Amino acid sequence: MPEITTIAFVFLALLALLAAVVAVGWLSRVNRHLSELGRRVLASEDVERIADAMQKAASFESRTAGCENRLDKSQNQLEEHETKLRELAVKLSEGEQVVGRHTTGLAATSDKAASLESRLDGFEHSAGEKLRQLL
Repeated sequence: MPEITTIAFVFLALLALLAAVVAVGWLSRVNRHLSELGRRVLASEDVERIADAMQKAASFESRTAGCENRLDKSQNQLEEHETKLRELAVKLSEGEQVVGRHTTGLAATSDKAASLESRLDGFEHSAGEKLRQLL
């Protein structure tokens, strides 16, 4: 008959084999859980990155909207300035026409004044001669 030590040794070997199989099974299960946990951690990091990106995008959109508002105001001011410039150009043109008319009138008046001055000189001279003749 086999010896007790051999039976005990075989029995212990089978128990060790069974423990190894159970340990491998548990390690496999733990490995799956750790893998899933790792995926969740990575997903949560991705969620944080996505949330940060969304906040940055919202901030950018807000700044863009502010820039668009300032652009609209600037365009309105530009249109107002262009309108004022057109009005000033019309007034300047009217002023130039008035100056042109006055220049023409002044030239005619100057000619008339020169003519009147020469006639007055002629009258003074003739009046002076008539006075000398009378005296």
